Amino acid sequence: MPIHFKSPADASFICTDKVASIIIKAIGKNNINKGIITVDEVSNVIKSLEEEIKKEKKNEGVSFSVRVFPLIKMLKKANFSDDFVLWERL
Repeated sequence: MPIHFKSPADASFICTDKVASIIIKAIGKNNINKGIITVDEVSNVIKSLEEEIKKEKKNEGVSFSVRVFPLIKMLKKANFSDDFVLWERL
């Protein structure tokens, strides 16, 4: 089932379970069905994802940085406007 990420700060996006589980694990959360990145957590999550991108090894296929780009964009807009980001299984 797809996972829907949304925030009042940006347009929502949908990704597959597989991609969402990688992203959610990378931000230190563990519930793929439903969760939130609070206003207070947003800046630390951005830093955490950017660190993961720096550690990324080059391999075949779609890179982590490409997969996480929509979320980083959403988080940066949420950070600017003091908003949250949430996700839920569709």
